[in-house]
Amino acid sequence: MLTRITARSVLRMPRVSPVATRFYTEQLAFNKKEKAHEDQYARQHEKEQLEKLKAQIEKKKAELAELQKQHDEATAKKSEIRMSSECSECKLDVILTSSPTCRDVSSPMGMRLPVKILAYKYLDPLFRQTSPVSLSHPVSAMTSANQKSELNIVMGAMTFGAPGQEGARVNDLKDVEAILDVFQAHGHYEIDTAQTYCGGTSEEYLGKIDWKKRGLKMDTKLYPNISNVRLQRPGKPPISHSPEDLRHYLDVSLKALNTNQLDMWYLHGPDRTTPYEVTLKAVNELYKEGKFKRFGISNFMSWEVAEIVGICKANGYIQPTAYQGLYNAIHRKVEPELFPCLRKFGISFYEFNPLGGGFFTGRYHSSNESVEPGSRFDPTVGQGKTYRTRYWNEAYFKAVAAIEQVAQVHNLTMAEIALRWISHHSLMKREYGDAVLIGASSLKHIEQNLIDLEKGPLPEGVLKVLDEAWLSVMPYASNYFH
Repeated sequence: MLTRITARSVLRMPRVSPVATRFYTEQLAFNKKEKAHEDQYARQHEKEQLEKLKAQIEKKKAELAELQKQHDEATAKKSEIRMSSECSECKLDVILTSSPTCRDVSSPMGMRLPVKILAYKYLDPLFRQTSPVSLSHPVSAMTSANQKSELNIVMGAMTFGAPGQEGARVNDLKDVEAILDVFQAHGHYEIDTAQTYCGGTSEEYLGKIDWKKRGLKMDTKLYPNISNVRLQRPGKPPISHSPEDLRHYLDVSLKALNTNQLDMWYLHGPDRTTPYEVTLKAVNELYKEGKFKRFGISNFMSWEVAEIVGICKANGYIQPTAYQGLYNAIHRKVEPELFPCLRKFGISFYEFNPLGGGFFTGRYHSSNESVEPGSRFDPTVGQGKTYRTRYWNEAYFKAVAAIEQVAQVHNLTMAEIALRWISHHSLMKREYGDAVLIGASSLKHIEQNLIDLEKGPLPEGVLKVLDEAWLSVMPYASNYFH
């Protein structure tokens, strides 16, 4: 068998005969050819893997398209079973009921739904459930007369809070109210905050404005930091989803928000140190006490969602009707498993991070680039570490650069592309009660973002680049769950 010989080893050898020299030369040539063959094989293998991955993605797209087709066919049939009567409260058509209002309509989903949405859920086997429950309208599914956006829009209050608190960029209550004025002028009215936002001061800020008199609906969340030391506050005990902590921190939120009832209360993330049976029993008790109208979950795995629904159904507990999760044109990890799960159980999807925390706007171009202190990508703060883990790598920088090029060709802003994609080309639909959460650090930005959300679909050329961008970053994308 031929032995690998390097050029250096040849130089170190004593003088040899011409025959030996020729042998050594042939050996070196052989080594070079062998290395080239290995490189070619590696490239071919890499190409085959990429083609296989693309084929899998196309298969998933086809499956999702088939599900959408089934839904559209079912929706088209709903007029066949609708009775020609109206709800005396909301003027929506009433179906399959002799009651004067939609509040008496039984929902096969065990959730609060307007009757127009109930129509297709009765027909589509994907959504058919047992044990109907009589419930009233969800706020997220209602639409005001002057709302022009494709999807429901929710104001995320992650930036509202006291100066010096992490993430707090809107510190003046007058600025908060000005932002809400613009938000409501576009026909929207649902606000989302969390017990952990801005060190707890986001809830306090919102509690200082007369949000109920404005006609706003308030949602908040409780994050269990018992397993995440980074999110624990100095001098404060860790938070779990035990019955005691759920009751205590819900009361803290209600007091901070200056109310005795929320529209929706979320479990902000999974607490895997407390059995879900224990947590959900406590949630149901708090619901029965009238502390909130709707129950939501956020950042759970799809199988955990199914487990939660199963526990709730088996025990007659309030079921989650909304899931808040990460989703945008360059982070689509929720599509393969979570979306089918949510559709199966009739749970609305509330999307956060449509602009990738500002990354999708093209503000950053290199991993070596400096960032503003206290911003979402500041590596010295907890939030910055989270966002850097999510987007701060070369694959994402290259993807954004490619999107910037096509944006210039079509004279579009990066933010506009991101928002129009989520509105018209994502898996989100108004009829499912889906909603987009948008934040605000300034009056100018919130106004422009709301305008962009009212625009139409994107050109095909832009969509092609977005799909290619997602394919390029998919192997590096973070999990959608905590």
